[in-house]
Amino acid sequence: MLNSLKNITVTISDSINKVAKITAVIFLAVLVSIVLLQIVFRYILNLGLPWVDELSRFLNIWIGFLGASIGFKYGEHVGVAFFVEKLPEKKLRIFNFVTKLISLALFIFVIYYSFGFIVDSRSLTPAMNLSYKWPKSSLFIGFSIIGIHLVSFILTDIVDFMNGNFSIAKSNNS
Repeated sequence: MLNSLKNITVTISDSINKVAKITAVIFLAVLVSIVLLQIVFRYILNLGLPWVDELSRFLNIWIGFLGASIGFKYGEHVGVAFFVEKLPEKKLRIFNFVTKLISLALFIFVIYYSFGFIVDSRSLTPAMNLSYKWPKSSLFIGFSIIGIHLVSFILTDIVDFMNGNFSIAKSNNS
């Protein structure tokens, strides 16, 4: 049963990661397009588009959090591993597992409070008259995606541990 739960979470994690990648690429394309549009309007037509600065800032925030979740999925975040890499393979695998559990607890905390941050938001942006809930929700979505990836990694580790596999090579995001 635990193996099928692991397979389900891995599938969900992979699917959400694909959506996050597509969304990040779309947001990046929109960001580049509107910034180029702003350059044309400002320097060629001597007109400014006030909404471009605001929208580009919000797209940047979304791209950052989506990018963080994508990087997390592939274990591409910066880490200081000098002392950790000195551990024997079994202990390193256990250390990585405990780190994932602690990270999940931290991310659940951030997810919980970021949701309240969105709900409490009542103001509108000055240029686009858009609710601040939209840019603030990037924090909630980004950390929720990371949380889903973490659950997938933790269940994979548990199944591996139960099967007696303590090899680092098999571990996700170690």
